[in-house]
Amino acid sequence: MGDSVKIAIAILALGLSLFLACGGEGYDYDESPINFFGPTEMVIQPLPLKEDGALLYAINSAGGNLSIMNTLGFDIVKKHQGNPLEENAIWLGRAPMDIAITPTGGLMYVTDAWLDNLRSVSPTYPYEVEKLDLKLRSARISIVPVRYDLQTYEAVVPDAWDERHEVWLTDPDNSRLLVWDHSAMAQIGAVDLPAVPVDLQVSNDGEQVFVVDRDGKLRVVNAARRELLDVEVDLGGMPRRIAESRDGEMLFVLNIDPPQLHLIETDVWRETDDEITFPMALNGIGVSTDGSLAFISSEDGYVYYFFTEYRRACGSAADPPTFHDEGWLSDPTMENIETADCVTRDEIWIAVYDQSDDSWRVSGSRSGVQVNRAYTGQTYLSDKGHLSFFIREGDHHTSDGDYFRLRTRVGVAPIPVGMIPEGVVTFPYQNELTEDLVFVANSGSHSISRIYTGEDENLGAIQ
Repeated sequence: MGDSVKIAIAILALGLSLFLACGGEGYDYDESPINFFGPTEMVIQPLPLKEDGALLYAINSAGGNLSIMNTLGFDIVKKHQGNPLEENAIWLGRAPMDIAITPTGGLMYVTDAWLDNLRSVSPTYPYEVEKLDLKLRSARISIVPVRYDLQTYEAVVPDAWDERHEVWLTDPDNSRLLVWDHSAMAQIGAVDLPAVPVDLQVSNDGEQVFVVDRDGKLRVVNAARRELLDVEVDLGGMPRRIAESRDGEMLFVLNIDPPQLHLIETDVWRETDDEITFPMALNGIGVSTDGSLAFISSEDGYVYYFFTEYRRACGSAADPPTFHDEGWLSDPTMENIETADCVTRDEIWIAVYDQSDDSWRVSGSRSGVQVNRAYTGQTYLSDKGHLSFFIREGDHHTSDGDYFRLRTRVGVAPIPVGMIPEGVVTFPYQNELTEDLVFVANSGSHSISRIYTGEDENLGAIQ
């Protein structure tokens, strides 16, 4: 589902909610029974050591306001309000689209899907909202991100923020990026682009801005000079989101169509040969605090773990096989063992040699006996594509009953969350800082899901 369709649904849902609430007799509203209404994007206070818990802020794209939840205990501080006259609500535009927080945690910025003012929001009571002197339509927003010292978990503010205080925004209507000065509270620059920008991400050090556009290309801007660099990586398809690895050596680009994760090496500005595909469109991505994982939300209602070191989704892999020589001396080898990301399961596989037809009978502890037989000297693929391998004859011919045994593993199977999961944010778990909490905004089921990496489990959704 594209952004334009989602925006239309959000606007329709908002109008319908107001119509039903009015009941045709003025403003006689019931208290809203839900905490979130079409949440899409979120930010968290960069305060993992905050004793009473850092706050999470979620924009309700279908409700036009902001919900706030404590990340320690998950208490709701501010809920969605269906009554447009409710003064206690944190009202934004008609269809808030994106949100970013400064690395010091002092202020948030919110854009809208309609042509509307950029807004600033105070992250502390009374959560004051101000319209700023800049109007944009469907703008994405990015600020240099804070990082956390993995020894102390103190927040470390990048030097670029102290030097320039830049807030970067896309301006799709004019195919450019805009620079907002947080100190002066004014627009101070613009960078023209060859195509309409879809998403942007300020680099970890604040010195570059990465942009993907409707032409299916990745481009790079020098932040200090506000200048488009001679970098162009052709991704193809319809890119939607971009993120940077914690070490800055890789960029992750999510594609809607085809549903694919692109990996770009930043030292050479080249896409890797990895083919990482998914069943349905990809919506959001968050990177773990230590950088070892990325969490990807998909239109199919799942969050997928991506293991950055191995460049594998779900972490599917196979242990080295063992050969069991049951007859006279034999020495074949099993090579080129491949598993299918997010398809292969934890399973024991046996391949037994059948001398009568010179083939190998393959069976899995969960998949059962396979119809496909394996043959020496040929690449084998299991019936449902869970496993492939190549058996090579050795110096001594294989004998009847000889067999290979191997185990396939999946690091983390796809985790079901809510309907139409979109934005993903990660944060050190304040009760166990070496682990993360992963929050997922489910726009279709009006909820926020919580995943705890210590046990790789969904803690449930809050509605």
